[in-house]
Amino acid sequence: MLTGRPDKLRLGSLCTWMVFQRRHAMKLVRSTVLLVLLSPFVVDALAAGPGGSKPRLATRDDIRACMNANDHLSARRQVLNHNMALSRTRQADTQTRAVALIEAQRNLDRNDEQQVEAFNARVAEHNKLVQAGNALAQEINAMEEKFSADALDYNTTCATQSYKLSDREAVLKERKAAAQ
Repeated sequence: MLTGRPDKLRLGSLCTWMVFQRRHAMKLVRSTVLLVLLSPFVVDALAAGPGGSKPRLATRDDIRACMNANDHLSARRQVLNHNMALSRTRQADTQTRAVALIEAQRNLDRNDEQQVEAFNARVAEHNKLVQAGNALAQEINAMEEKFSADALDYNTTCATQSYKLSDREAVLKERKAAAQ
């Protein structure tokens, strides 16, 4: 095999180098043509998956079920977002009250029993708010975990489906008619 650039070769070698390059180019062209001709079969084989069969197209019932599941997830996400905002608001309120309690404790006359009892009552009320906030946070965390699991299930089931566009459009028309 000849390698190198033609400007460093003698005239006889140049002709041999050109013939080599032409043969090499023809092999490359033949390989490319063969690959292009085989590519539809390769794509079909890859799309078929390990079992050898083509993926199943979703039926209208499948599409409808996925759209309903998506609607349900969206509604749950809104409720979850609302609860999270409520929790953040309560947390900010609790922190504001905690700062006020710290300030009240600094100014507390520990020798005045009425002031001490009033302060202790405020602390007890604050502790109840903290417990309620913690309970809400745990509830929201449980809701978030359930939502995440359901969203993963939806994505696994519905987001990977193949369907005919006409079936999807038909289901959308049904949903629009039902909404009116």
